Amino acid sequence: MKKTLSILLTVIMLLSCVSYTVTAANTSDDITTTSLTADDTISQLTLFGYQFNDDGFAYQQRENGTIEIGGYIGTEENLVFPDTINDIPVTMVRLMYSSDELKSRVKAITIPESVTNMEFLNTYKFDNLETVYFNAINCYETAVNCSKAFANHPKIDTIYIGDKVEIIPQGLCQETCITHIELPDSLREIKPNAFMHCNYLEQIVIPDHVTVLGEKAFYGCDRLKNAVIGDGVTDIGLKTFYYSNQLESVSFGAGVENIGESAFELCSVLKMIDTKNIKTIGQYAFKKCSALEHAELREGLTEIGESAFVDCTEMTEATLPDTLTDLGSYAFLNCYKLTSVVIPDGVTTVPSMCFAYCKSAAEVIVPETVSYIGKWAFLDTAWYNTQPDGEIYINDILYTYKGEMPESYVCEVKKGTESISPSAFESQSNLVGVSIPEGVQSVGQFAFVYCPELRSVSLPSSLFKIGIGAFGYVANPKNPSKYVKVDGFTVYGYIDSGAQKYAESGKFAFVPISETGDPLCLGDVDEDGDTSIVDATWIQRANVQMQIPIAEIVMLTCGDVDGDGEATVIDATLVQRYDSYLATPYPIGKPLT
Repeated sequence: MKKTLSILLTVIMLLSCVSYTVTAANTSDDITTTSLTADDTISQLTLFGYQFNDDGFAYQQRENGTIEIGGYIGTEENLVFPDTINDIPVTMVRLMYSSDELKSRVKAITIPESVTNMEFLNTYKFDNLETVYFNAINCYETAVNCSKAFANHPKIDTIYIGDKVEIIPQGLCQETCITHIELPDSLREIKPNAFMHCNYLEQIVIPDHVTVLGEKAFYGCDRLKNAVIGDGVTDIGLKTFYYSNQLESVSFGAGVENIGESAFELCSVLKMIDTKNIKTIGQYAFKKCSALEHAELREGLTEIGESAFVDCTEMTEATLPDTLTDLGSYAFLNCYKLTSVVIPDGVTTVPSMCFAYCKSAAEVIVPETVSYIGKWAFLDTAWYNTQPDGEIYINDILYTYKGEMPESYVCEVKKGTESISPSAFESQSNLVGVSIPEGVQSVGQFAFVYCPELRSVSLPSSLFKIGIGAFGYVANPKNPSKYVKVDGFTVYGYIDSGAQKYAESGKFAFVPISETGDPLCLGDVDEDGDTSIVDATWIQRANVQMQIPIAEIVMLTCGDVDGDGEATVIDATLVQRYDSYLATPYPIGKPLT
């Protein structure tokens, strides 16, 4: 007690000519600010329910039974907060009742294991604080408790993490001058944003026992040069090292399986990566890693996401492993120095612009397992630029048309072709016709868009997949970036086929064709190109529900001569009259429109 009174008298003498700001507090979380002079300091502290221990800490018991420290009146430069006062754990530190002199004096602080709320670090500024001994085991429950814990203290250089700490809280080192932090073996989890904008941190070694590495954990650490990720981490999440633009090297532990979206985006001096046991690389994972020269993509990798390596302009080599099955759009776009593209057998789709503008890629090898090649997948590669003008085929895929098309050009798609790529003939103003043979199964979206002279198409029965805008659309005169339907565009195709569905969805004119490839005629139910007594017989047999080898849809389309919705004996009679050269009021024998 004598020691406490002595400290109090000393403080009163020191502050006899000093006025400073304190913040009233009670056991609630409400805070109000009051200006106190030295003469009423003790009475105000007493008024707000604080007591003083022998070490000069003002404290009170909270509603939950734990201790809150609200001020300090000692003279230590190394401020060590106690775990307990009166054998009761200290869980909150506020420092609402401490002088400006304390702010400038303290150079080191020690946070005990018991603290769960470091509110004082958010509201109080230590001007010369250099070192922190952080032992708080559970200071991670909410962002307000620990977020940006050390951001207000401009001279912090080093944080020592206690060997019992298992979780690094959110925002622990955000916006600080910390250059060094050593993580203990006890660590299990690094919360999201834990080291975000830790702008002076130069290296980090994540221990093997860490299993959770939170999103944006090292986001914007713009002096971080080296990162070692321990074996316990399995996922590197969203923007974990985003814009760490001095990161020169990263070592992935044996347990890392997934690299998340934008994890290393804009790491502009990173030169080499070795994926070791990684299975998936997310979208934008290494986007704009402009110094990345070599990506060692090892066996076990199955997926490379959209734009994963876009704008890696120095990359010369990226060997795709045999285990790869999924490639994302734009995955290697603008990798100018990539010298070759060898697609492994497990890949079935090469998506849009996947290797576009890989200007040095003279070799492109696509296996027969690939059934789809997206829009401009190999545009402006060295391989593409050496291809002769005209249709370019890759295996059984009509990939694109290169060069200037002759006037009034009719494209004869070669037999054996199975698909036509998206945008393959986009903006070909001289194209007037296209002949698509049986066997073609799909036509990609916008394959023949902006072809104003193409007024009709005849589509085979094998064609079941037609992409949006594939045929019949041109630029909108009022807004060239948009498209409108071609007036009078006609789709010839088989009944109940992909052609009919495409025509109906786009509200284009649809003309059915027979098995011979000619348009279906009214009355010609057997599709032999001639309306005869045979057709009348089939209509009669259908009318009495006798089994016939005529498709029901064809019977209704061609056999309903009078247009009443049924193929009846009346329609059979009309066909007989037509076959006997007797006049009828219907266009029997004429193509359906």
